[in-house]
Amino acid sequence: MNKIEQTYIDKTSLPNGRWQEEPDRISWVDPETGYHCLIKRGPLGALCGYVAIEKSHSYYEKHYNDIDWQEIEIHGGLTYSEHCRGDAEFGICHLTENNDEAWWFGFDCAHLNDLVPAYESQYNSIGYDIYRDVQYVTSQVTSLAKQLKEKEQNDQERD
Repeated sequence: MNKIEQTYIDKTSLPNGRWQEEPDRISWVDPETGYHCLIKRGPLGALCGYVAIEKSHSYYEKHYNDIDWQEIEIHGGLTYSEHCRGDAEFGICHLTENNDEAWWFGFDCAHLNDLVPAYESQYNSIGYDIYRDVQYVTSQVTSLAKQLKEKEQNDQERD
């Protein structure tokens, strides 16, 4: 799996933690599903995960709130759905010629019990202490890609 890793966020304002050594953006094509995948660090230091689908998918241009939460099980639930946003280097996008046709679904790791690096000192004192690292988010992104692929295949079998 050919991953592109980038580190570009100034983390000097964040407290010390594993996030200091992690990349801020990782993009790859999932070998099992063929979907473009992305991990991107948010402004408060928490990681977010995304998977792109193409026009042929039944979820294409569907808002994440319109998808039954039982159909897609992902950390904290889906919290993002949109066409490519920003440029392919730093945005929620990927490096292909069809950027404008991709529809991205995503989730974030800034929920109850998630440690958000910018708030680390406040959270530790009240028990929010689980940092969702690159390894965890990668497994969740891969799971999201598999679930979206299964939906696509099930829809094709019905046609």
